[in-house]
Formats: sequence, C-alpha cells, structure tokens
Amino acid sequence: EQEQEPMPVSEPDQAPDRASVDQVSDQAADPAATAPVAEASPAAAPATPDDPAPAAADQGAASGPVAPPHPALERAATQGAVAGPQTVFEHPLNERVRTFLRLEHLLEKVEHFAGQASPWGTRAALEALLDVIAITARADIKTELIKEIDRNLATLARLSNQRGVDPAALQQISVQLEEAAAGIHALPGPIGAEARDDSFLKAVAQRSSIPGGACSFDLPFYHHFLMQPESHRRARLDHWQAGLAPFVAAIRLVLSLARASARPRQLVANGGFFQEALNPQAPAQLVRIGLSAELAVFPEVSGHKNRFSIRFLQPNGSGRPAQSPADIAFALTCCVF
Repeated sequence: EQEQEPMPVSEPDQAPDRASVDQVSDQAADPAATAPVAEASPAAAPATPDDPAPAAADQGAASGPVAPPHPALERAATQGAVAGPQTVFEHPLNERVRTFLRLEHLLEKVEHFAGQASPWGTRAALEALLDVIAITARADIKTELIKEIDRNLATLARLSNQRGVDPAALQQISVQLEEAAAGIHALPGPIGAEARDDSFLKAVAQRSSIPGGACSFDLPFYHHFLMQPESHRRARLDHWQAGLAPFVAAIRLVLSLARASARPRQLVANGGFFQEALNPQAPAQLVRIGLSAELAVFPEVSGHKNRFSIRFLQPNGSGRPAQSPADIAFALTCCVF
C-alpha cells in the first residue's frame, strides 16, 4: 500500500510547517499505541451490547436498503487506492473536538461572508458571529481549550529526549502553543464577552431566534446598519471580532496539530462497511476519511474513542440514502495528537 497525504480541509494561516509537524508527531506515541487494535473486516471484532459498531458486514447493511453500485465505485474497488482529487470528511471522537470543529466551521463562515460587499454577506457573517458568541458563552470553553493546549505541550515535552525528533521543529511548535495559551489567559473574562455585551448584537440575537425575526420592520436599526457603506460595516465586524482573535488562533492551531499528527492509510471497505477498534491508551481525537471526488458516496460515521464504524452511503434522489454494496477504496487518518 502506498501512503498518500490527505488534501487539507482548512489550514490556518499561523499553522506550523506541515513537514515539521509530521516529523515531530510521528514520535508522539509508541507504534503499538498508534496502530489500530483491529481493522478492516467487518467481522474482525465482536460487538458488545452497547457497542455502536455492528459485528459483521451484514449487520452494517441491515440498517438501510442497498443501492446498485455506481460505475466509479466499481473502478475504485479494482484499483484499491484513492487517486486524484479527494473529498475529505471529518468526524470527532470526543466532545471537546466536536465543539472545536463546530467553532472552526462558524469562524470560517464569518471570514468568508465578512469579505463580501453586499448587505446579504454582512447579514450572513453576523449570523455566524452570533452563533460563535452563543457557543463561547459556556464557561467551560475557555477551560477546555487551555486543557487541550496543556495536553499538547505535555506530549511534546515527552518527545524531547527521543531519538529522531527535530529539536528545532519541536521548539517551534511548543512556542506557538505557549503563545496561544498566553493569549487565552490574557482575555478578560469569558471568550467573546465584549461582543456578547454589545447592545446592538444583543437586540439582533434576540430577534434572530424567531424565524424571519430579523426583517427590516422588526429591526429597523439593523436594516439601517446593513444599508451603510461596505467599509463601515466591515469596520464594525472587525471590532466585534477583535476580542476573539486569540481564541481563533488557538482553535486553528490545536486542530492543525491534530490533523497533521498521523499519516493516511489506504483501505477498502468491503461491501461499503468498515469498522476498527482503537487503542484506549492512545485515544484518537478525530478520524479523517478521504474519498475520490468522482465517487458518488459519502461516509456515515458512528463511534467513540475505543471503536468506530463507517458506512458508505449513496444518495438516492429524494429518498433515503442507501448503503453501497461495492468495495470502497478510501484513505483513513486517525488523528491521535
């Protein structure tokens, strides 16, 4: 099997160099710890009553109808490896990473629409910003982010005396983590407190909870703001986001390190189903699934830190997606950093 780098989903501007991270993170755990306990065959490991992964492929297929194979799926089954452009799907294996991924998604939405000149772009950016503020209102977000940074620093510290580790790369990543932690500690109060206390945003947030509640007749002051020149609207958005800057940098750095902590493996899901047991001593943070862009399937993942399963489904028009009966070649990355 030939190793292949996955296509990046979203690399942060301040993320450490990919090669440096790979060189350091390859030493992050014992090979026995990072290697899967059981893999590939749906019958490789028996399922327990509370195990989310079925014990056999026929059990995985029993939960939905089976669709006829797409021509591209038949080619992928014979090739046995992912070639060409890929679509990457991610699935978190713990609640902390789940929250971080949701925040990253919303922050990318803010950044995308804030750069558009139309009032509708500003409206979409502000809606995403309000969602970020709502999530960060939880008192544990700041604590969880600091814990994750400290955990990464402790992992890097254990690598410092191991053979094959690039000291310069390790030092670079450690400095970035320390700077991210210092930025979070320096925030006065909860994350996003300044934007959360803004009277303008409060009024918009209250009406936005009602479907269609942010119309011009409901919020005339909001409509007036949206009709201002693009430079004025962008300045206000930048002001509201300023207090989130250290938090945004930390989220992107943590997720970047997780994504770069392992190399993809080329695997095949027999009959559109795959399951794998993980080593609880080296819990994975998330799994990344790379599929050829020409395949008309998508993965449905279920699992936790000890085990996960993947069903590859085919869209079925307006009906319910059905599990593919074909053997699906895909790239799997279990991010353990």
